[in-house]
Amino acid sequence: MFATRFKQEKYVRILGRFWRTLWYAHSYWYAWGLFPEGTEIEIKETTRGDAYNVYDKRIERANSELSKGILNQTMTIDNGSSQSQSEVHLEVLENVIEADAKFLKGVVNDKLLPLMTRHGFNVEGYRFEYDESIDYTPDEQIRIEQMLLNAGYEIEPKFFAEKYNVKITGKKKQETTPPLANDFFA
Repeated sequence: MFATRFKQEKYVRILGRFWRTLWYAHSYWYAWGLFPEGTEIEIKETTRGDAYNVYDKRIERANSELSKGILNQTMTIDNGSSQSQSEVHLEVLENVIEADAKFLKGVVNDKLLPLMTRHGFNVEGYRFEYDESIDYTPDEQIRIEQMLLNAGYEIEPKFFAEKYNVKITGKKKQETTPPLANDFFA
């Protein structure tokens, strides 16, 4: 806080501009005041309520209001809901995520990449796409591959060569042994 003896409005405005510029440049706190000389300011602390609880409730309220504004619901991230409600809200969340992803893809492809090209970045012909492939555990991958092979589907050897980084030279010839003439079980 600053006091001044100046009474003329012109000087008070100039001083105010000076202190505001100085204060903003050197402080994280943006509160300041310019009062006539002799002004007394008394700062009183509240005697009601628990300061921790007040701030904690403010944080809680801000978080819940932000989640409503961004996610259009709260039950997928907050406690206190039933399973059926959560399933509905999870579906809403998935729809919001899908819409946001589609919007972001459009912004990048239709706005950002052309702007970067105009400013000399070598991004001509690039497109932004989400990787929507499903990540499987190694055990799940093996089961799926075995299921496909056992069902009789022909899979390009190139798929396995690239996936497992192995060189495939061909199929191993199965050795057939002729039955023995004196085989008891033949």
